[in-house]
Amino acid sequence: MATKAKKPAVKKTAKKPATKSVAKTSKTVVSRKVAKKSAPKKSKSKPSVAVTTKVTRSKVVLTPLERIRSTHLSVAITSVFFAVMTAFFVGSASSEIMLASQARDAFTNTESVVLSSASEVLFSLEYKYILIAILAFSAVGSLLLATKLRTRYELSVKSGVSGFRWLLVGLTAGLTLQLVSFIGGVQDLMTLKLIGALIVATVLLGWVADRDNATSKKPKWLAFIASLYTGALAWFPLVGSMIGTTVYGSERFGWHVYALAGVALAGFTGFAVTQYLSIKNKNSLEYTVYEQRYLRIDQLTKFLVVVIVFSAFAK
Repeated sequence: MATKAKKPAVKKTAKKPATKSVAKTSKTVVSRKVAKKSAPKKSKSKPSVAVTTKVTRSKVVLTPLERIRSTHLSVAITSVFFAVMTAFFVGSASSEIMLASQARDAFTNTESVVLSSASEVLFSLEYKYILIAILAFSAVGSLLLATKLRTRYELSVKSGVSGFRWLLVGLTAGLTLQLVSFIGGVQDLMTLKLIGALIVATVLLGWVADRDNATSKKPKWLAFIASLYTGALAWFPLVGSMIGTTVYGSERFGWHVYALAGVALAGFTGFAVTQYLSIKNKNSLEYTVYEQRYLRIDQLTKFLVVVIVFSAFAK
């Protein structure tokens, strides 16, 4: 009888509920592990979005050399546009190019030959053609510095000696001062060429000043002072023409002559001040900062010259 009572007791003790509890606990453990594993995935996705936004924002910021390149590209585009506008919308105002000479004075009664001052008219030149030449040189030079000569140009800027920019400024600034002097009554061919040569000498001395100060610890001023001297000499013919017209001719030029002279003088002064600051404070700022200033001054000067010529000689 005792053995028969034990058998049903063994049968009743089934392990099914235990398995169910184990299954339930295993499911909860697994679900908790899955929840714990899935939680970090959501947290990892957030910083990835922040990283991508930071990268996209950093691409928008331009380096100083990239800003200089974009400035050259804008100068090239605007120069071409202004050159086309000048060719179509500026009138045919012109002056005569003359060559000073000595001729026989026919009014003297002496037997010997007496020479007196004279001038020979070589040709007539319209103002707009000089302005188109300035804009063409500016467009071609800026485009080359932004594309084909970019690597060499940027290396020279990093070294503190921008020879390519000095060359471009020498050509365009020399033609600009010749245009202003030509409109202001300086018509002698050799005098106009002397003005251009003095500006080229000024630019070369400015390049020498940058080269001397690029490797020296102390500022060197000799080449810079010499460039100021040659630059001032280039203005003497125009100043003499203005004084002679006012004092001896008792007349005045049109407003555009004084406006062009003022704009050109402000541009040359801006170049001189920028180079003075670059030599004096070369350890405080990088040369790329001064390079951008040179380009902005040159661009603004050309723009104002074009505006004045359009206002004075438009068809």
